[in-house]
Amino acid sequence: MIAIAGGKGGSGKTTTAVGLAWMLARRGSDPIVVDCDTDMPDIHHLLDGLQPGGIDRLAAGFSLERACARSPTVPGVRCLTTGDRSNVADALTRLTDWHDPVIIDCPPGVGPDAVRPLRHAHRVALVSTDQPPAVTDTVRTARTARELGARVFGAILRETPSASVTEWPDESPLLARVGSVDAPLEDPQVRAEWSALAASGLAAPVK
Repeated sequence: MIAIAGGKGGSGKTTTAVGLAWMLARRGSDPIVVDCDTDMPDIHHLLDGLQPGGIDRLAAGFSLERACARSPTVPGVRCLTTGDRSNVADALTRLTDWHDPVIIDCPPGVGPDAVRPLRHAHRVALVSTDQPPAVTDTVRTARTARELGARVFGAILRETPSASVTEWPDESPLLARVGSVDAPLEDPQVRAEWSALAASGLAAPVK
């Protein structure tokens, strides 16, 4: 399982999770994106036409085929939409044996809701804007992930007009810098960065 995590909301985690899944699907995988942000869920808005409640259905014993939804706008991407926070751990446990990448869109920060999916992750990709407070909070998220036994694979920085962080201060590598654009799913440069991330080994099977 791959956690897409960060310190603050609005950094681009959800879009990165969907973009990574899309590029993995184009490479022949059958990824599932899980929206674990039960307070401020975004995936069902980003992927038009999806309804929340997928986590609840899976935790209640529905099959993956019935619990997951296929995106009508991003080919090849299955999504397990948000649900009640009490069902998140059960749903992630049921996904443990999925044969292809499971990409977890984590809540921001290091509170209980954010820690819960990190406990299930094998690898973590961090997403942050290049503003100092956001970077500081994201490094704190990285530290928490390591304490929970997850491997922090690296970070993606989303560039803002008033950029002031030029170097990534964490020990994990800086994987990419992406621009702030109005329609990232349609932007060739952003999609190229996601494609490189999909090819980087982030989603390689854990041995």
